[in-house]
Amino acid sequence: MSVAVSFRCRQCGHLTGSGHAGECRLPHRCPVCGGGVTFSPQGVKTIHPESWEVLADATPERLAELGLTPAEVERHEPTPKEHNVRAGLEQIRAGLAYHEQRRAHWAANKDFIVAQFAALDAQHAALGVQLDAVADDPAELARLSDEKDRVRQRLVALADLEPSARDAAHEAHLQEWRAKHEAHLAGGQAPPRTLRVGARDGAGVRDGAR
Repeated sequence: MSVAVSFRCRQCGHLTGSGHAGECRLPHRCPVCGGGVTFSPQGVKTIHPESWEVLADATPERLAELGLTPAEVERHEPTPKEHNVRAGLEQIRAGLAYHEQRRAHWAANKDFIVAQFAALDAQHAALGVQLDAVADDPAELARLSDEKDRVRQRLVALADLEPSARDAAHEAHLQEWRAKHEAHLAGGQAPPRTLRVGARDGAGVRDGAR
């Protein structure tokens, strides 16, 4: 085993490392079977610490039963909340920098990108006409279809360079969470755990190429 483990789920036997517990003394939900946590019909979460076996407290004999050696076991030390808040703040700042770079790139290259898009769009339309004319030639039909697909992929990539409304919404979300993280580090309340850190928040390319 290349990665040290710290806990064993008593329900399914899954072994997990220290990082799965994070700030807590024990993990909450098992990533494999979901054990360790239950919810009431009203959505109230109950944690079941008895669902976890602490491997650092196990005897050598018990570790041998599990196919482990003491060298493969790591005692978990809960991560200080401040450490995680600082790490989250770095992710937020990286996301905000990404959005700034997108805006700067678009501002500096907009005319070129739009002209390139228009030329490709015309090529895409022309290929569509050619395809209609070679419907009875399978080889030529396949060649032109592949070329049209490649042109469309380039169109989609160019369209994606323009900052979108979803980019703006995600940037506003990051600004809000940066304020919460900075407030916590200044002595305020810890931010909750619903930060979306993806640079584009799952934004897909707009439907079609425009």
